[in-house]
Amino acid sequence: MKRTTIFLMVFVLLLQAVVGCESNNATEQAQTKQHADFTFDVKPETFEVFVERDGVKESASEPIPARKASFVTGTSLLVDGGYTAQ
Repeated sequence: MKRTTIFLMVFVLLLQAVVGCESNNATEQAQTKQHADFTFDVKPETFEVFVERDGVKESASEPIPARKASFVTGTSLLVDGGYTAQ
């Protein structure tokens, strides 16, 4: 009985190793997908971020309560800013 239990446990562990090492097509597809071109826009008062891709504009963040921005600078790749102390 003890020997059968040990063989069963070894078999289950080997089976898990074989199944776990199997190739997963879903992760391979996700890794090979190229990122599409997109643009973004930021509302500095609420730090709400919008992303536009293929003509579709979507919100990418939840807005925070409005605060007055002390400075905002930006390029097509970066937006920088700060808030006044409250």
